[in-house]
Amino acid sequence: MEIEKRFEEIRTCVIKNIDSYDIENLIKPILNIYPEDCFNIIVKINNKAMNGYGKNRGTYQTMVKTLTLLKNITSKKNEADVFFSSLYNHKPNLPALKDEMRKAKLMDF
Repeated sequence: MEIEKRFEEIRTCVIKNIDSYDIENLIKPILNIYPEDCFNIIVKINNKAMNGYGKNRGTYQTMVKTLTLLKNITSKKNEADVFFSSLYNHKPNLPALKDEMRKAKLMDF
């Protein structure tokens, strides 16, 4: 679909498969075509993970995969930085999430 520039169909597919284990690959082609939608979807996915019961390093590693995509949305850099900061400074403190975010260089320090 990407080669054929069927971006609206890709967007629909992403929305229908928001809980897919492979959401990163589904959403990549439309990051800068539908930046607002993609940003909101990625934030929603990560907020859901943060509110889930299975918070562990594996969860954080999966989160970082989608968070890394936020850096690729050129028009949402400031919003992405704010979201990264809110996750990084989450209370209660989440040292494993902080570690994964530092490894992925999501924070500018």
